[in-house]
Amino acid sequence: MDIEADRLQGKLDYIAARVAQLRESRAQGHDALLADQVVVDASVRRVQTAIAAAIDAALHVVVRENLGKPRDHGDAFRLLGQAGVLRDEVLPNLLAMVRFRNLAVHLYAEVDDEAVWAIMERDLADLEGFVAALAARYLRPGGGNGRTA
Repeated sequence: MDIEADRLQGKLDYIAARVAQLRESRAQGHDALLADQVVVDASVRRVQTAIAAAIDAALHVVVRENLGKPRDHGDAFRLLGQAGVLRDEVLPNLLAMVRFRNLAVHLYAEVDDEAVWAIMERDLADLEGFVAALAARYLRPGGGNGRTA
C-alpha cells in the first residue's frame, strides 16, 4: 500500500502547529506557566494530542510500508527506527512521550505539571525531528503524493 500523502501531511501539520503553540506557552517561563492552571491544562492537552497525532502518523507509515506489526503505540516508533526512518537517539524521548500521553488520557489526575514543563523544555525538538523525518522520506516538496528518498 502507498502512503496517503494528504493524510500524513495533515497529521504532521497538526503536530507542527501544537509544537508551535507549546513553544509560545513555554516562552512565558517556568514559574509563570505553572502558576496559570488554564495554560498548564492547555499545554497538557496540546502535548497529548501532538503525541496522539505522532502515533497515528507512525502507525500509518508502519502499516503502509509493511514494517511489521506493532504490539503497542511505542512499538510503531521502534519499527520506524529499525527501518531507518527515525534516528535511534530520538526513540527514548518519543517512547517517554507515549507514556505521558497514556497517563494524560487514562490517569489524568496523576499528571504532574513539572512533567509537562519538562516535555516542553526538552522534547519538542524530537517531535519536530519526527515531523521532518517523515516529511523528508514520504512527502514531496509542496505536499505532493509519493516519496522523495
